[in-house]
Amino acid sequence: MSLLFAQPTQLYLDIQSYNQHKYWQESQEMTHSVWKYYLNRLFLDSFLIYLKDEYSRQPQIWKNDKLEQIWALVDGTAIIINNKRFVLLATEIIDDDEVTIPQEWIDIPSWVADYYLIAQINPDQQWIRVKGYTTHGKIKTQGTYNEQERLYHLDGDKISEDLSILWLSQEFCPEEITRTEVQSLPNLAVKQAENLIIDLANLELISPRLTIPFSLWGALLENNDWRNQLFQLREGLTIKLSDWFNNLFDNFWETPENLNLQFSVSRNVTESTIKRAKLINLGDETVILVFEISQEKSSKFSVSIHLYPCQKNRYLPPNVSLTLLTLSERILKSIQAENQDNYIAINKFKAPTQFIFKVKIQLESLTKTEQFML
Repeated sequence: MSLLFAQPTQLYLDIQSYNQHKYWQESQEMTHSVWKYYLNRLFLDSFLIYLKDEYSRQPQIWKNDKLEQIWALVDGTAIIINNKRFVLLATEIIDDDEVTIPQEWIDIPSWVADYYLIAQINPDQQWIRVKGYTTHGKIKTQGTYNEQERLYHLDGDKISEDLSILWLSQEFCPEEITRTEVQSLPNLAVKQAENLIIDLANLELISPRLTIPFSLWGALLENNDWRNQLFQLREGLTIKLSDWFNNLFDNFWETPENLNLQFSVSRNVTESTIKRAKLINLGDETVILVFEISQEKSSKFSVSIHLYPCQKNRYLPPNVSLTLLTLSERILKSIQAENQDNYIAINKFKAPTQFIFKVKIQLESLTKTEQFML
């Protein structure tokens, strides 16, 4: 990879065409955060190539399997090198007089980093300019905080441009103090968190990060489960069962008849009952998850859930389980198949509009979990 130096101390990185195309395609799967995903992925990829080529370093990517969740809600990527955390922040337009850092990376205790690298990215011309780096302590003590935007601002002359000095300090001054203390965030009650998640998920905004007090927002993001639930809802990965009454189904949910389901799904169903089925793969085994939903007069829904073997099998795999959970993963009902069970079921339950729940199918160590909203 070629490295260009328009200024003696600032690092320029190339964006590889292959990865540019690949990450643009990936970003199209996002609902609210296409551009955030694209820019953050390009910077991360280019910076990792630079570290490998120039320093033979392969850092750990913090929350590597959760990056799309983070990028959907806030800019930035954290990596770990020699037990030090670095946050990579990229923007298309950069003000050389000052830089900005999202509050989440400064004031959420478990997100705090040692160093922050700020870069300008130009996807069209395929280059990234790494303006420089700073520390958490310098941002907190020398920066200014903008409460409306929830950004920390730091004067450009307080940014160190030469990354070679950063790597030397890592080698010769590993005990350098880079962080300052931050206040802990409140412990949210589960019900409060669930209500916040539902409210934030229903906002038609690119990002809801400024709509509730930072203490609440930070507490939601710091909790892996709550952040995932908010991401799932906002990105449309939660299945809205009420949409089925408007004939809105995704391609995975079919009528039981289309899957050649031979068993009677339920008795005494009304014409207003909607039945849909989905194939669930559990390693070498395949089962069929079936939902029956009807709408009650009291603005509630009646739901029952069944699990059947696929057409080639007469019985379910022994010990396969079907579990109904709340949004916070409290178990409401669980049932396990015994030998020669040709179905198992979570019997009819009633729930109001916007009730969110999860269904987990498990066979030994293999698990599939789906999230639903009425």
